[in-house]
Amino acid sequence: MLLSNEALLCAQTIIVMTTTIVMRRLGSHALVSWLCLQAVLANLLVLKAVRLFGLEVTASDAFMIGSLYTLNLLREDYGARSARNAVRTSFSLLLSTLLIFACHCAFIASDGDQMGPVYDQLLGNIVPIMAWSGIVFTITQVIDTVLFGILKYSMPKQHLAWRLFLSIAVTQVIDTVLFTALALDGWMSQFWDVFIWSYAIKVGMTLCLSATAVLKQNSSTASEPIRHVQI
Repeated sequence: MLLSNEALLCAQTIIVMTTTIVMRRLGSHALVSWLCLQAVLANLLVLKAVRLFGLEVTASDAFMIGSLYTLNLLREDYGARSARNAVRTSFSLLLSTLLIFACHCAFIASDGDQMGPVYDQLLGNIVPIMAWSGIVFTITQVIDTVLFGILKYSMPKQHLAWRLFLSIAVTQVIDTVLFTALALDGWMSQFWDVFIWSYAIKVGMTLCLSATAVLKQNSSTASEPIRHVQI
């Protein structure tokens, strides 16, 4: 039985959410690896257009939100330096992936190759989009890191979920406008459909992911030992 696109979106969000929780428990290196993988997935899978709630949107928004959420957790748990290094690592690997795809398309296929045309059609379209997307993606990560840092110092520590939500919600306005206008120009028929509904879906995903921060924080608070003060 085929699932609806809306059900698949929920499943995709749950996968991203669960993986992020597991990677956070495994430490900073796991979070950086997950961040970089999501950067590649967000750009590789973006060309598939789907119908969600009756409108045309892309099918890879969960990975964009998940990457920023992962970046903010790195900033929260391991400091600004770790977040900056993660942005550099993500950009470097995204650029390497772009160059590898370009080289792969340039290979001359053998006479009996049946998959060559498929790769050429897919990666040939992905390469120029990844060039624009990589720029937009990195700009968004830098803005999000700075904004989350400002919120971290201006809001109490117990408001992690609010800081996560606010920083991603603000930066996604910039990301969605730039990405839809530059990277997806010519691929999506309705700019405002893509923008409004992509942003709405991203806000919903951000709320779901931010809720995991609340659960994590409540769990940490509950597990803290009771300290007795001696007078």
